[in-house]
Amino acid sequence: PRSRAEFYEKSTGILLEQREYKGDDDYKHNRYEASEKRRVLQHLALYAQEQNSTLNPERKDRRSIKADVIRAQVKAVLPSLDIPADAAKDVLEEIVERSGLFTKIDGGERYVFPHLTIQEYFAATALKDEESQLVDRFVADPAAWREVVKLWCSLANESTSFVRAIYQRDAIAGFECLAEGRQVDQE
Repeated sequence: PRSRAEFYEKSTGILLEQREYKGDDDYKHNRYEASEKRRVLQHLALYAQEQNSTLNPERKDRRSIKADVIRAQVKAVLPSLDIPADAAKDVLEEIVERSGLFTKIDGGERYVFPHLTIQEYFAATALKDEESQLVDRFVADPAAWREVVKLWCSLANESTSFVRAIYQRDAIAGFECLAEGRQVDQE
């Protein structure tokens, strides 16, 4: 891979397609498509990123979220994927057990992305077509969204206007975005 985002895209794709090994070359097939699980993870990452803002006075633990909140968030996104909301437990279980991209902690009372950068990557992909929304989030809380904007630049086909918008607010972050960008205007 040529960028962090490309690395995460490929590696998460492999992990989301993993099947459960039952022994003797026998595999249990996934019930849900990798693309559907990816959309669930994007939704959860964006939710987690917003909830874990450094501006949120309720924030106690920057990374983990209570299990009941996670289940409610999964139920909320499933209808847009044409999956019944009552399948939330099964979808979440398949993601946790087969991919390792989202894990249970505290005896299943909380969930967390195993590494903050994985959460930031999925948040960036969730906002891939929402450039102005991401700029607004960065302006409101640069510390929480800095890695997300850098990852976004390596996902976007053309990021000149985005890099300029970030640079106007934070020159160093703008240069970091420039380094990550796939394509930017030479001027």
